[in-house]
Amino acid sequence: MKKALLISFAVLSSFQSYCQCAPINKEGIYVARIDSSTHAYLKFFGEDSVITTTSEIPTESSVANIIKTRKEFMLQGTYKTKKGCFIKMKLKGMTGKAKLEGYLMGNNIGLSKINLQNNTYVNLYFLYKEQ
Repeated sequence: MKKALLISFAVLSSFQSYCQCAPINKEGIYVARIDSSTHAYLKFFGEDSVITTTSEIPTESSVANIIKTRKEFMLQGTYKTKKGCFIKMKLKGMTGKAKLEGYLMGNNIGLSKINLQNNTYVNLYFLYKEQ
């Protein structure tokens, strides 16, 4: 597990040297495809706050309603950016706890999401979508 996690961070780190990062956009939402029917969503707001959830609702419907319809199932927390393009998030909610780390890549974000309950992880690439 640790070896795979280190490899994923090494891959994400190599992207940083090729990409310029933009500031986090708080007007829209970031969307990552998990599988053929499930997407993950990130929404940033305030100085350092972030929420995330997953949904099988089609992306077009979710982007407009994600905060209103899924609030009780969302993980909420804070984020910090370090050394330019590196981003780190700690989140918790009624469905569990997670830690996300990765890099801002242009207007998009590449992250490793670590589930703290069972020590599993998944690599996600979030694309920015305007609301």
